[in-house]
Amino acid sequence: MIVPFKVLIAEDSEEDRMLMTHCIHKIPSFQLVGELEHDHLVRDYLSGKGEYADRHRHPLPDLLLHDAIMDGDSATEFLDWLKEHPIHDLVVIIFTGSLHPSACMDFIKNGAHACYTKPGDLEVLESYLHEIEDKMHNGHYRNTQNSRFAALTTSG
Repeated sequence: MIVPFKVLIAEDSEEDRMLMTHCIHKIPSFQLVGELEHDHLVRDYLSGKGEYADRHRHPLPDLLLHDAIMDGDSATEFLDWLKEHPIHDLVVIIFTGSLHPSACMDFIKNGAHACYTKPGDLEVLESYLHEIEDKMHNGHYRNTQNSRFAALTTSG
């Protein structure tokens, strides 16, 4: 029996969260452990603060799918925080609405494992998540910058 990868979604758009959740539920090796719409809640969750202190109810994720812009802040601020508060073996994938490859390169330089342009198509999102799943199963994200592997993937 395969132990599923625990997935946390950090996305302030309800529509985007619903699309990601829908696709994650189609991938048997992914187990959704939470959906958060504010960056400060993501930090609290990962730190085990407040209501997130109970790790049986709120386990640490293996995979964080993080929006590029939340609460008006760039994911770069979150990645800077994560450097100060590292979570062992946490894979961080950024999803951006930008079509400029430089946006993804900046996130990768700051510690994200990969960056994807948000697709407007459910099938494309599902294919991205299957690609992430394959890379996680193959250990693609291990033993690189801070146990992170940086891969740039954009659509368009």
